[in-house]
Amino acid sequence: MNSSNDADRPRADDQGARARGALPKEAGAPSAANEHRDELEEIEADGRHPGALRRSWEAQTGGRRIFVVVGALLTLVGAALVVWFALSATVSKPNWRDVSFTVVDDGLVQMSFQLTKPPQMTVECTILAQEVSHGVVGRTVLTIGPTATAATVQNAQIRTTSLAVIGTVRSCAQQSP
Repeated sequence: MNSSNDADRPRADDQGARARGALPKEAGAPSAANEHRDELEEIEADGRHPGALRRSWEAQTGGRRIFVVVGALLTLVGAALVVWFALSATVSKPNWRDVSFTVVDDGLVQMSFQLTKPPQMTVECTILAQEVSHGVVGRTVLTIGPTATAATVQNAQIRTTSLAVIGTVRSCAQQSP
């Protein structure tokens, strides 16, 4: 019952193996999977690693490589300078935060604020009392000398010309010698 046509036809399990790349499609012709495997083995034998970045770098001329390295170094130096300038601009300056205020009467506001500064620095803070339309109705300058700690809570009294609705710190700056 075996005919010559049955011998020439591929078996069902050969077709599954061919689909997985385990068997060549035609006798004598290697499959794409086998070619790729051979190429990878050849690359590993040479000690090279497959990677687009490495191949791209190797394809560059010497002048272009120098340009890329110098550009990367300049970028790093520029970023370091930006960080340094940003930190130096804020590290030794006083910072403040309003804590509370109390309107005592038409002529007085009591104010509390947190001041953070280098302990040895002397600072002058301008404190304002404002009315409903944000007009200034009282102002005082408080001088804070050297302290034991960097962060302190300061209290101030502001005399006003009329009823104030808010007390706030306008600015704090290092006192000029």
